[in-house]
Amino acid sequence: MPDLLAGIGRTALRLQEEGYGTALSSGDPRAVALALEGLASAHAPTGRARGAALLLGAAAALRASTGAPLPPAERGDVDRVEATARTALGDAAFAAALRHGSSLTHDAAVREAGRPEWRRQGWGTVARSPNCKEH
Repeated sequence: MPDLLAGIGRTALRLQEEGYGTALSSGDPRAVALALEGLASAHAPTGRARGAALLLGAAAALRASTGAPLPPAERGDVDRVEATARTALGDAAFAAALRHGSSLTHDAAVREAGRPEWRRQGWGTVARSPNCKEH
């Protein structure tokens, strides 16, 4: 079962990274914020809670800077990711990581959130686009 869960985690992260690349290509900051939240959802349940909090902080900052609040339909998903990361980190560490993430550009947050060992070894890539403005 652990191998199956690891495979699901890898697949989820790969798909969310592809979504992030697509969002960057669109140049739409709302799409980038949604993609950051999606990346956080792939990080949180796989033991990467700090990375999830960084990504959520960057998404919230991007949303605030562009006047694009989180749609109510997405609130439940983000709340679940926050709860998972907060439980893993504790309140103080979660708040610190969220705050730090909000001070980063979205690309910096993605880089700092880190990559699992299998990603560092070159399995898959994330597309980059100059179309999307950093916050």
